[in-house]
Amino acid sequence: MGLLIASSAARGAIAAERFVPLSGVGDALPRLPLVAQNAAPFTLAALRGNAVALSFIYTRCPDPAMCPLTTAKFTLAQGLIGNAPIRLVLLTLDPHDDTPAVLARYGQTFGENARYLTFATGTAARLDELAGRLGIATTRSAPGTIVHNEAAVILAPDGRIARIIDGNVWSPSELVAAARATLPGSDDGWVGARAWLSAALERCGGGSVILTGMTMLGVLASAIGAVGAAFWLAFRHRPS
Repeated sequence: MGLLIASSAARGAIAAERFVPLSGVGDALPRLPLVAQNAAPFTLAALRGNAVALSFIYTRCPDPAMCPLTTAKFTLAQGLIGNAPIRLVLLTLDPHDDTPAVLARYGQTFGENARYLTFATGTAARLDELAGRLGIATTRSAPGTIVHNEAAVILAPDGRIARIIDGNVWSPSELVAAARATLPGSDDGWVGARAWLSAALERCGGGSVILTGMTMLGVLASAIGAVGAAFWLAFRHRPS
């Protein structure tokens, strides 16, 4: 446990600083009552048994490289989950304006599928506490503008923090691979390699992908074949 100085978004443009505990890997999150985009009661505890990837956004964010980008990546991640017990959660940092109805419209704009992705709100105090525990510091720099850092948090099926990925430079496939790695039976040497190869393919223009074991074997076989061919071409004219 450590301490994080965070500012309360509920106190206006010049927010008073307060100390909140900072949770880390292995810690459980508090059982905070929230409200989903369909106005139904929601808690993270209700997702126990699933790996969960969550982050924080607010719908009026004016910077396309911040909350809109995070939301777009989460909606792209939906298509990589398949039947795996993985769920995605986006929590608002602006509960005053981001009502369930507003979150529902925002999610529909990005192509949200409620089977995989939940947008949630709650009281300012509860969301401030949860954000602070996860290392998200917020302050209102101007009316309607919230300055905050970003992170994606991975919860294991037992509800405990498995990983905190700082920033938002991760890809949808990296997010899903990180969540998938916490599932039973995924603790093997292939998991990290699959995540790395998926991310590499994305960055090379291959789109958002997640590699299965068989696909990965094919990729590795192709890579080995390419390396072998390169060596053959390099040494075939070498004098004996």
